[in-house]
Amino acid sequence: KKHIDRYRYLTGFAHADQFNITPETFWLPGEWRPFIERFGTCAVQHGESNFWIVKPVGQSRGRGIRLVNHLSDISYGDNVVVQRYMMNPMLIDRHKFDLRLYVLVTSFQPLEAFVYREGFARLSTVQFSTNPRDMQNKFIHLTNSSIQKENREFRGATSHTTVSRTRSAAVGVGVDDGGGEDDQEESPFHTTTRASRLSAAAA
Repeated sequence: KKHIDRYRYLTGFAHADQFNITPETFWLPGEWRPFIERFGTCAVQHGESNFWIVKPVGQSRGRGIRLVNHLSDISYGDNVVVQRYMMNPMLIDRHKFDLRLYVLVTSFQPLEAFVYREGFARLSTVQFSTNPRDMQNKFIHLTNSSIQKENREFRGATSHTTVSRTRSAAVGVGVDDGGGEDDQEESPFHTTTRASRLSAAAA
């Protein structure tokens, strides 16, 4: 968070808008006061649909991650990261997904990086929903393989695939993949890499 904010607010940096890539984020308990103020504002606007995702510090494989829509669900002493939940994420066949991409950076001055084209994608096993009644269904909201494999209704099918297959599926449901090899940096599948290049240019 702090490194992304550094470039978002860097004076005179022409590409600052390229770093507007994360939802509102608060570190607790250090940012408790601005968090509760923002939470209250959003609660007035969105009511029960004021979703926030809470992520414990120092955990992995989806452990301890939960969605909340009431301030009473969070304790002041919790050492967590809290983010506004994305209510309209990009979906594949109405399911959430994330991408694991691998980048080898061999030099920062000048910047030289190599992207491994065939990473992998992880998918949820239940169709996406923003109904408050589904808020605690981790098979909807978390894409971690360690979580999805516990879905007994999933019957052993894989919850992950390759980036190329995911890209093909996205194009199949009308998502613009950026146009071809020459335009790949504008694809949603290359946003992180593009931001990395811009940050180096500002250094």
